[in-house]
Amino acid sequence: MEMSTALRPPTAPTPQVSDARYWAFISYSHADERWATWVHRSLETYKVPRPLVGTKGPDGVTVRPARLFPLFRDRDELASASSLSDQIEAALRASRNLIVICSPRAARSRWVNEEVKAFKAMGREDRVFCLIVDGEPEECFPEAVRFGVDAERRITAEPGEPIAADARPDKDGRRHALLKLLAGILDVGFDNLRLRDQERRMRQYAVAGAVLLAAVVAFAAIAWYALRQRDTAVREARAGRAVTSGQMAMSSRLIFAASPPRSLLLAVAALQVTEAMREPRIATAEEALREALAQAG
Repeated sequence: MEMSTALRPPTAPTPQVSDARYWAFISYSHADERWATWVHRSLETYKVPRPLVGTKGPDGVTVRPARLFPLFRDRDELASASSLSDQIEAALRASRNLIVICSPRAARSRWVNEEVKAFKAMGREDRVFCLIVDGEPEECFPEAVRFGVDAERRITAEPGEPIAADARPDKDGRRHALLKLLAGILDVGFDNLRLRDQERRMRQYAVAGAVLLAAVVAFAAIAWYALRQRDTAVREARAGRAVTSGQMAMSSRLIFAASPPRSLLLAVAALQVTEAMREPRIATAEEALREALAQAG
């Protein structure tokens, strides 16, 4: 059995579903539901590069969309059923592509195998895309992936050629595996899509960097303004204490004749207004204190 990791476009037109509702049917073991959820969300929210949107695929009919929406993912366990439900059969017929989440659990799943058989029996074998999430190819591919399937849904002896992306960290990794799935579904070259994706991400990083720089500049301006305002407030407060000290010194002189003790206390208080803030003494306050002491002594 050979395995292709390029997710190349098909070399010949594939039988199409004229009223296809879903861009892809996601087949998976419910033990791998976390991976299925990630694939579903990642594909449906991926923004197809603008130059590709609206262009036609190799069949001359399928128009590439801005987003691959909707996808079909069955959320119900079929353990007690004897055959695929009508809903599953209908969804498979209405899907342009089949994505198989491959793992040792999927390889043992009867229903993953049945879904692959049903899809291949429609003549769309080259629209089956595999995503390896766990295990080696020989242990994670269901039988219907590893071999051909005839129109009666019977497994044949002819080896299959699974088109696979490998999401394991030491292989493609999640991002490249996702891009390989997208390249296959959109019928574009992986390198082409990868370069377009990188360019878009670089533009996004550049925009994010510009926004961050603008935010830093704005924050710096606000901080500078706040410091200026604080300095202004400090200067105004110091000036106010100086005025208060001077006014108290003048009052000390005015009341000396009537009440020398109160005059002396007021002169001392005038000095303390600025000294309490460790600021220079006001000359008029010092003069008032000297005069009060001289008159008192």
